[in-house]
Amino acid sequence: MQAYGKKGDLLVAISTSGGSPNILRALDVAKEKGIVTVGLLGKGGGKAKASCDIPIVVPLATTSDRIQEIHIKVLHIAIEAVEREMFPQNYGA
Repeated sequence: MQAYGKKGDLLVAISTSGGSPNILRALDVAKEKGIVTVGLLGKGGGKAKASCDIPIVVPLATTSDRIQEIHIKVLHIAIEAVEREMFPQNYGA
């Protein structure tokens, strides 16, 4: 991200614990560069929650596999929302 990330970009940080050192560093660099951040997090959001512009924390699930399943659903919903906006003809109306 240091090589390519720039203001106006979006970083989606994914961590089941919210405590991954690599994710925390990426969020710090994004903040320095003015990059908007969304966090898909679990287990209360961990340290990453405070560093994300938009933290999305999976409630109640405590195991990584269940948290990841919800993360996948959230990503699919976001992708479909973008596709519907960009290509409404593909969704009938």
